[in-house]
Amino acid sequence: MQLLDTPLRPLSSSSSQDFDPDDPEAALLHPASDAADSAQNLARRPPVVAILGHVDHGKTTLLDRLRHSRLVEAEFGGITQRIGAFTTRVVWNFRISCFPFTRLALQSIGWRFMGSEEENPPHTRPLRTAAGCITFLDTPGHAAFSNMRQRGASATDIAILVVAADDGVMPQTLESLRYISAAGVPMVVAVNKVDKREAQPDSVMQELSKHGVLVEELGGDVQCVPVSALKGSGVERLLEAVLALAELLELRANVQGRAEGVVIESGQSKGLGKTASLLCTRGCVKPGTVLVAGRAFCRVRRMTDDLGRPVDRLLPGRAAEIAGWRQLPPAGESALEAASERLARAVIAQRERRAVEAKSVADAAASEESRREWQRAYSEHLAGLADMSIRERRRHKASDELADTARQLMDSKFAHGTEPRLSLTIRADADGSLEAILGLLSGYADPRCHLDLVSFEVGPPTISDVETLADFDGLLCCFNVPVPQGVSTAAAAAGVPVLEHRVVYHMIADLKARLTAALPPKEEERPLGSADVLQVFHVSGPGPGGSHHKVAVAGCACKSGQLSRKKHFRLVRNGQTVFTGRCASLRHLKSTVETVRSGMECGVQLDLPAGVSYLPGDQIVCFETVAVPQTIDWEPGFGLEDEADP
Repeated sequence: MQLLDTPLRPLSSSSSQDFDPDDPEAALLHPASDAADSAQNLARRPPVVAILGHVDHGKTTLLDRLRHSRLVEAEFGGITQRIGAFTTRVVWNFRISCFPFTRLALQSIGWRFMGSEEENPPHTRPLRTAAGCITFLDTPGHAAFSNMRQRGASATDIAILVVAADDGVMPQTLESLRYISAAGVPMVVAVNKVDKREAQPDSVMQELSKHGVLVEELGGDVQCVPVSALKGSGVERLLEAVLALAELLELRANVQGRAEGVVIESGQSKGLGKTASLLCTRGCVKPGTVLVAGRAFCRVRRMTDDLGRPVDRLLPGRAAEIAGWRQLPPAGESALEAASERLARAVIAQRERRAVEAKSVADAAASEESRREWQRAYSEHLAGLADMSIRERRRHKASDELADTARQLMDSKFAHGTEPRLSLTIRADADGSLEAILGLLSGYADPRCHLDLVSFEVGPPTISDVETLADFDGLLCCFNVPVPQGVSTAAAAAGVPVLEHRVVYHMIADLKARLTAALPPKEEERPLGSADVLQVFHVSGPGPGGSHHKVAVAGCACKSGQLSRKKHFRLVRNGQTVFTGRCASLRHLKSTVETVRSGMECGVQLDLPAGVSYLPGDQIVCFETVAVPQTIDWEPGFGLEDEADP
């Protein structure tokens, strides 16, 4: 069956002049020559499907099975880290008996079935979905890529929610459900890993019902298919469920109008420069088409599918990697066809002007608010001075000068970097990856060690990055991008560490370890022993000038641990500390000793200041201070030690 081969509408040669230079955006959004979304221009298109679920529940293995490639082996760490897309052709041998609600829904739109359900007969109506094709978005499953996962769900027609039969509903399962619900996307549940001994698919369905997902087996309207992505069982039935749902949705797109799409991912590609993965939603994209996405544009130079094969035409419901971008478009941005490159440049210039104007307005509003806050504070200050006497005003002025000096010292301390801090520059392979990393870094809030982001960009690092980081004593963090030899040499000479990672949780674990290493050890008290004061007596002791005078000694019974004269002591009364310091003398019977153990009686003479004395019933605690390494308080939302399990 041939897919949508309607001739493409040629662009008018005069269209490049046909727009208002004061408002080129209007010409982009509402082109005069655009074909209407009328019935004759609408054609069936493949459904776009996203596979979502918790990490390690088998999404990549399922995609591997669907695409017949080795995604699991190719993905670093076994976890998908960039959104890709591919279209697969499905041979539909539909066994409708498995899905009673779907069977009734299909009958309501004119489908007819012959024989009993047990015979599983084929349908009698020709297949209407575009040649039985399905486009899958390969959405990441790791917690760090929640933004990319959400973007994938909002760009799809159908979502497949993967839940492991041996693990059940997990945090990212619920997160995916929220995304699906917010996007208003119908879904099919795939209960994966049913081949495992610990599998409990019925329990998974019950768990899902508690979160508002009622599958057909429990009287609901959501199709649920048990599968083993690793062994391939149930995958055919899963595809049948997706195609049946697509039939009910009756997905169509205008193939005659101007091209539109959604940027799924963008990044640098060796030999191709700036590229973006685009899902076409309307019209047709071909080499030479001019596209505008946000404040980036391109004249399509080359299109390739997920296997690197050239694509001549990109039709609705399909995705391809497009080369020719002048700037990297942000992931998730809508892309629109422009009549000319001149119009594209005018639109971008207009958007940039609007962005500058919006920032100026926001800055002015913030400045005005700061001015008002300062004015309020100053008015309160003047009102306070009006109520003061001359002497009080002088004291107030002295206090202000002291506060100013303290602030200057704090600013000087901060400027010289005496507080622990880690400065870094991030270089990533794609806009979506960079977005996910920045999202994780934004969750860091431990005040004991500052995390300073010097810069962040898509693409390989440069020598300029190294020179800047050398001034900050920072480090260069490269995520899935090559480090040029010249940059490595410059970094080694400047003493700038270079971190190279291909798995995001390895990178975060590395950063957390370095942040922890930057923390100084923390002094903690370790109790050694305690004694109860039984009585107080006075003995003759040395005084100034060789004279003797009476000194107080606490007669004690050591109750736990041991007392060591060279350690620290605390005098506690009714739960309150009245003295902390050193021990001047420790005696057992008539002998001076260094330690007293539990069960022994002793005399303790502490270096008490004037006005502090012992009382029967007091407690004397002996302790030592030890340096304990500190650990950064940063939980990015996933286990840093997790291993991938397809």
